[in-house]
Parts: sequence; structure tokens; C-alpha cells
Amino acid sequence: MVTDLDGTIIRRDGTLSASTIGAAAELERRGIPLVVAIARTPHGVSTVAGLQSVLEAAVCCNGALGWSPKPRRTRWRHDLAPGAVQQIVEVLSSNFTSIGLAAYTGEQWVMNPSYDALRPSTARRGDFAIVSPEELLHEPICAMAVCSPDRSPMVLASMIRSRIDGSDITLTMSDYEVLDIAPARVDKATGVREALDGLGILAAETISFGDMPNDLPMLRDAGLSVAMGNGHPEVIAAADVLTTSVEQDGFAESLRNLGIIS
Repeated sequence: MVTDLDGTIIRRDGTLSASTIGAAAELERRGIPLVVAIARTPHGVSTVAGLQSVLEAAVCCNGALGWSPKPRRTRWRHDLAPGAVQQIVEVLSSNFTSIGLAAYTGEQWVMNPSYDALRPSTARRGDFAIVSPEELLHEPICAMAVCSPDRSPMVLASMIRSRIDGSDITLTMSDYEVLDIAPARVDKATGVREALDGLGILAAETISFGDMPNDLPMLRDAGLSVAMGNGHPEVIAAADVLTTSVEQDGFAESLRNLGIIS
């Protein structure tokens, strides 16, 4: 079983419902591994109460980093090419006072002041540092995030694509306000395949749940794809099954309707 977290099984208040926790526990009792595929970092996964004991693997940073919660360790990591990071910073530098830019080093988030102001710190962020644009270039980066008070993720993506070869990066969005940047040829589908390889499972044997465009690659790979009722229109159009919203426990409801749990 493969699922996104935020907007798919995590509600607007940041919690899992009792029904979702019960469904995940029943999957474990039935010997069905649960894999999450997310834009969050490992720290962001570790803050979700009720998930750790039933989680087999986490595909983090939109596929760039694999994490095992039992024991806690990094399973793989893919970094953005240094040249691509430099180009992204250069493209955005003329607007750097308004555009927020953050980068994940594999250990912590580093970001400019605008990103911190636009996306205030939450518990799931973990350690972070406020840096200048130049300091973003000092160490390997496995994920980046861009936001703006007056530009949509699609506009930000166009700004970046106009200057950077699209084959050097992967652009997607995990919510309606942030553009996510992953290494070239890395997405949730590639990450899920890496996680499943370690479990001896094929992507075509999975059921995958999602709600946003960054979920589309793994949904297309799955044997059966399920879109949440609150999902992005592209996700709803692409999925095999439409369930109810995250607030209505669509994950657990769908598993019951499919006969996976009772």
C-alpha cells in the first residue's frame, strides 16, 4: 500500500483520524506493507503521531530521499546537480527579496528570509537556518522549494524553465502555494520503486492514494490508483478510483470498499 500524507491521510489540522490509524494498523496485521511517498523530509514524517509503528518505508522529498523508520536510517539519496542549484538561485536572485527559496541538505532546511516569512516554521520543519543566496550553494542539496506572495507555482515554474534545461531538474507541486524541485529524473514514482525493490514488490502490485500533482507519477505506476475527494482536478481525472475527502476518512473507506480491510 502506497500513500501520500498531507491532504490524503493527514487532515487540515495536521492529525491522523482514529479511523486512518486503525486502517494502517489493520494493514500491518494483515502483512501488507505501508509505504508513504511525500514532499516532507524524514523529520516531517517523524512528527506524525500514530504512524511510526506501522510504517514500512518513507519516500521523502518527492523521491529524492528514502528513509526507514525501523530503524531510523537513510536508505538512499539523490542530489540536485550543483550547476542546476546555481542556475535556480541566479534565476530567482533578481526577485530574491520577495520570492521565498528553501533547500534541504539531507540534515536541515536552509532558506532565505522571504521563505521563512511566507511559510512560517512548524514542528515538521525541524532544524533550519536563514541564509543568503550564496550560502545555498555551499553543500549538496536534495530538494528545493520556491514560493511567492504574488506568483503561483506555475508562474514560478515558467520562470525557472525559461532559463534552465528541463532535463536537469524535476518540477512539481505538493500544494497550491509551493513549487517543489527535485533532481533530474526523480519523482515519487522512482522513489516508490526504490522502496518497493527492497520489499520485493512491484509497483503494479500496489494500490496508491494521492491528492496533488506530485502524486501523479506514482499513481500512474500503481496497479490501482485512488484520488481523494479533495484532490487536485488533474489527480481526480487521472485516478482509477475516486474516494471521499481526507476529512471524511477516504483512505480507510476506500480500503474497506476494496475489501482490503474489514
